[in-house]
Amino acid sequence: MRLLSCRLQNIRVHGDLALEFGPGLTLIGGPNETGKSTLVEALHRCLFLRATATGTPVEALQSRLHLGQPQVELAFTARGEAWTLVKRFSGSSGKVLLRSGSGRQWQGPEAEEQLADLLGVNESLGSRQAGSLLRGRWAHLWVMQGRSGDDLLAQGGAHYDLEALVAQLERGGGSAMQSPKDQQLASRLDTLLAETFTTSRGNLRRQSPLWIAQQALEAAEAAVQHSQDQLADYGAASEELGRSAASLQELQQQRLPELRQRQQRLQAAATERTRLEAALALAKQQLEPLQMRQQALASDLGAWRQLGASLTRLGQQALELATVREQAKGELAQLEQQGAAQEQQRASLEAQRQTITERGQWLQRLVEEARLQADLARLNATLAQRERQGQTRSQLQAELAALPPIDQAALAALRDLEQARRDAGTRLGAMAAGVELLRADQPVTLAGQPLEPGTDLRLSEARELQVGSGVVLRISPGGGQALAQARQQRQQSETALAAALASFGASNLEEAEGLAQQRLVREQQLDALASADAGPLAAEPTGPQLVDQRQGLHSRLEELQRELAPLEPQRLAQLESGELPAELETLEQLHRQLQQSYAATSAPLRQAQASLAELDKGREAARQRQAASGEALASLHGERSHNQARAEELGQRHVSELALATALQQVEAQVANAASQVGALGRELAALSGGAGAIQLAPLEAQIQQAEAEVLQLIASQAAARQRCQTLGASDPHGALEQAQAALEQAHRHHTSLQRLCDGQLLLRELFKAAQADLSSRYSEPLARSINRYLKPLLPAGASCQLHYASDSGFSSLQLQRGQERFSFGELSGGM
Repeated sequence: MRLLSCRLQNIRVHGDLALEFGPGLTLIGGPNETGKSTLVEALHRCLFLRATATGTPVEALQSRLHLGQPQVELAFTARGEAWTLVKRFSGSSGKVLLRSGSGRQWQGPEAEEQLADLLGVNESLGSRQAGSLLRGRWAHLWVMQGRSGDDLLAQGGAHYDLEALVAQLERGGGSAMQSPKDQQLASRLDTLLAETFTTSRGNLRRQSPLWIAQQALEAAEAAVQHSQDQLADYGAASEELGRSAASLQELQQQRLPELRQRQQRLQAAATERTRLEAALALAKQQLEPLQMRQQALASDLGAWRQLGASLTRLGQQALELATVREQAKGELAQLEQQGAAQEQQRASLEAQRQTITERGQWLQRLVEEARLQADLARLNATLAQRERQGQTRSQLQAELAALPPIDQAALAALRDLEQARRDAGTRLGAMAAGVELLRADQPVTLAGQPLEPGTDLRLSEARELQVGSGVVLRISPGGGQALAQARQQRQQSETALAAALASFGASNLEEAEGLAQQRLVREQQLDALASADAGPLAAEPTGPQLVDQRQGLHSRLEELQRELAPLEPQRLAQLESGELPAELETLEQLHRQLQQSYAATSAPLRQAQASLAELDKGREAARQRQAASGEALASLHGERSHNQARAEELGQRHVSELALATALQQVEAQVANAASQVGALGRELAALSGGAGAIQLAPLEAQIQQAEAEVLQLIASQAAARQRCQTLGASDPHGALEQAQAALEQAHRHHTSLQRLCDGQLLLRELFKAAQADLSSRYSEPLARSINRYLKPLLPAGASCQLHYASDSGFSSLQLQRGQERFSFGELSGGM
């Protein structure tokens, strides 16, 4: 394919651009923002994007400088024939036309399909596909602005249309990588591997021979493991049967008889211990009341002493709390006085701010009223200007309609007719006969008109010349038929000119030019009005919108005036006194001053409010201290009264503290005597219960019961182990294990055979792919030669490129060789 020419209309900066492409390289240069990249993008979208597409790719082509939809016309050669493609991008109404050099023609979707076939792609891209696929169409040939440094080969075949490129290389003379037998072998290998694996190197496919062999191998391994488990269970059951018999014999003949003999010895000692325990219990019963009496007396003595100390302490604390309560009362009175002064100051500031606020709101309404009146005046002026412009436009349109429709083209046609009339007259004059009267002694007339000496005439037709009364001559010009044709042409020119002038209501060319000038002047005036409408006024609202705005301003103004009506006398009085200005700017300045005064008043007010808040906190804290000290004092009085009552109660029971201490000493002596008796009995009982190897009777009975239970359990375990041995022995676990091992070995041999076959198929395919890679030069060398042809004009000293091709990954490893050095794509400045 080769591009021949193109024409771009209404595409960004290009209103109408036509280009012819040379047979070799065509270089397009120019400053920035002159449309070079636009040309490349427009040609690319013309070839690969549908005319009915929408979205960003089409919006990027639209021009802000030129009216009309983007249109591209492209001439090119493909498949040995010349083609012309015309696309207009206008959304759903887009048009496409494709014509061949032989006269065939396609439109609409048929044209898009034929174009995709010529370009070797599946289809032209629509709106949804353009964002993701448009850049990849012929990306190896079509390099967009800013993308020359992208290594498309490293990004994969999806970024440069690998399939179409390979197909083009094969059509251009390169043979396919695989011969028919190679293709049969590759297809057979893929079929065999697909029967075994889900992918070329994925998981095993279910129900494939290798999968079935693997399942059989796993089942055989499970059977061997089951047989081994059965044999191990048989051995464990036999060992358990032997251990149960030995343990049962040891319990019945040794442990159980020894335990029963020890039980008899302990039962005799238990009778004597019961007697000693009864005597010890009686002694403890006598000791317990004495200990309780001792504790009560000791408690009363300690409480009497503590109450004395507590009464002294409570008296001191009561004095301290009374002092704290009086201090809090004085501090609260002082804070109340300060709070009253602060509240008076805050109320004064609040009143000042309220006055400023009310006056500020009033001034705000006055400022808004003045602004509304100014806006109304501006709107009325704008509407009046629009009305004057409309009247002027209507008058000019009426005058233009009254003038004949004579434009520059019609005026040029009139001038051509006038020139044709003059040319016909000139030709007629050239063929006319000349008559010059030099002198005469008799009267001379020509066609009845006197002819004076010195007169020189040109006759284009026959005339009678009379000399005197007796001589009459007929003078005929030469030229014959040509003269008649010249006269006819002049007559036709004059008739056509007269008819054309009459159609415009003009008698001559000068009058027609005047009418055309008048029409041109009025059209220019109308254009000037239209330009004015499209200028600064275009951003303003339309006439109905201005009327609506004026109505809204009137409504708001009337509302403000109703709000200001009660204060109208005050405003008039301040206007007369000069206190209130009438100008909007002065009103705004006064309003800003009030806002500053409001801000200046708000700061002290906030400070006063903060001081009041702090005073409130202080008063609340003083009240809390006063209340807390009162509550604590009341609590102390209550506690002191309670302690005094308890002290009086103790005095009534024990007379005095000394008498209480003496009674406590007597009870302590009685407790010591009783405790001595309890100790002696306890030592006797301990001697009876002690001794080496002695154990309690109850634990011994528990051991005997446990031993008897173990005998019963061992008998049951022995029976269960014997039953398990008989059950497992009936199935011959040794023979079953040998059969399972034989089946496992056969399954392993079958699985290994199939696994080696599949490994061989995989290896054969890898070797086949390696052989294919060795033949990659069939594709890479023709493409490298094509690139070298493009590089030759740019590098006349000589340069060559190399690249690699693989069937699974496409082209890669592009290098440029200059001299003896090779440079990879990443080492080249700006790419290749």
